[in-house]
Amino acid sequence: MIIPAIELRGGKVVTVQADDTYRTHEDDPVELARALYRLGELVVIDLDAAQDAGDNLDLIQRICRVAECRVGGGIRDERLGDRLLRAGAKQLVVGTGADVELLARFPRKKVLVAMDIQDGRVVRKGWKEETDIDPVDLAMRLREHCAGFVYTLVGHRVRMERPELQRFERLKSALPGHRLTAAGGFSTVEDLRELDRMGLDGQVTYGRSPCGTDLAEAFVSVLDTEISSGLLPVVVQDTTGQVLSLMHANREAVLMSVQTGMATYWSAGQGKIFTKGQSSGNTQDVVTVRPDCTRGALLFTVKPTGPSCHLGRYSCFDDMSYNLHRIEQLMQDRKATADPRKSYTQLMLADRKAIKERIREETESLVSAATSDEVLWETADLLYFVLLNLVHEDLSLDDVNRELRGRAGRRRS
Repeated sequence: MIIPAIELRGGKVVTVQADDTYRTHEDDPVELARALYRLGELVVIDLDAAQDAGDNLDLIQRICRVAECRVGGGIRDERLGDRLLRAGAKQLVVGTGADVELLARFPRKKVLVAMDIQDGRVVRKGWKEETDIDPVDLAMRLREHCAGFVYTLVGHRVRMERPELQRFERLKSALPGHRLTAAGGFSTVEDLRELDRMGLDGQVTYGRSPCGTDLAEAFVSVLDTEISSGLLPVVVQDTTGQVLSLMHANREAVLMSVQTGMATYWSAGQGKIFTKGQSSGNTQDVVTVRPDCTRGALLFTVKPTGPSCHLGRYSCFDDMSYNLHRIEQLMQDRKATADPRKSYTQLMLADRKAIKERIREETESLVSAATSDEVLWETADLLYFVLLNLVHEDLSLDDVNRELRGRAGRRRS
C-alpha cells in the first residue's frame, strides 16, 4: 500500500527539492501526521539528525502519540535508536552505513534497512559515494537482522520516472518474508498499483505526490471494489478494538472518509453514500483505514460520538465493553467536567499529592496481601490510582503501551 512520509527540519515539515534546497510547509506537523495516518502507518525522517544538526525528537514523540510511525534519520548508534523506540517509533529506518553489530542490538522486527540504488549498485553518503555493492547481495547479508528494506532509486526519487520493476521483482523474489518498500521512482497511480500487485509498498513523501495526485485518491485506486458490485465490506471498530458495526463502502465513500476524517458509508436502503451522524449527530471520526491482504475489505478505526447502532446501543453487536480503557475515558471525562458536586475521582484528580500517597499505600497493601482474594482487591485498587496518576499527568494507557513496545525484545547488557 501507500506509505506517506514526512521530512522534518527545524521543527517544520519540509520537502527536499531537486536542487537540494528545502521547501518549508506551514502545516502543523502533528495535525498533518494525524490526517496522513488515515492512510495507514507513516514514515518520519529527521533531516536534522541525518545531517548532525540537532534533532526533532520531542516533535517525533508527539507525532508518535497520534500515529504509528517508522522513524529514520541519523541512526548511527544504539543510543539514538533506543531514544526513538522509547519515543514511540514502531520501527527504525537505518541506513546501509550501519553495521551488523548495530542492527543486531535491536529486535529484528523493529528494524528496516534503507538502501539508495543507482545504476543497479548501492550508493552512500547522500548519494555521493558510489560502490560496487549489489543491493541483493547486501540484502542477503543483512536480512537476518531486519524486518524489511526501503529502496530509493537515485535519479528517480525527485523526477518520479517509472520504476525499474524488474529490479524490484528480483529483490522481492530474493527476500521472501521481508517487507519491501519502494521510496519514490513512480510517476503515476498505475505505478503504485503495479507495486502493490507485486507486494511492495510505495513510499510517497508529503509534497511530492506522483503527478500531483492526491494521496487519498492513490490509496483508493488500489482497492479491489470488483468483489461485490463495487462495494467493500467495512469492519468498524473503536480505538479500544471493540467492533461497532459491519458496513459497506464504495470507492467514493472511502475517499470521503480519508479526505474529511468523517466516516462515510454506502446505504443499501437509500442507494447512496452517507456520512455517519449527519442527521443523528452520532458521528465517527476516522483514525485510520486499513485494507486487508486481498485489498477486498477494510478496517475503519474510529472515535464515535454517541451510539453506533440505530437501536441506540453503543455497538450493533453489544453494549460498550468494560475495560481499563473505558475507566481511563471516564476519568478523562471527570477531569474535564466542571461539576460543583465533585465525584471522588474528580476530588482525587485535583490533589496530586494524595494520588501519590494512595499509590504508595496500595502498593504496600498488595505486597502484604496474604490470599488470592486480597491480591485481587488490592490490585484493582492500585490500578485505579495508577490510572488516576496517568490522567492527572495528561498521559494515557496508549503512552504506556508505546513505552513497553519500545522496550520489548531489547538485548540489555
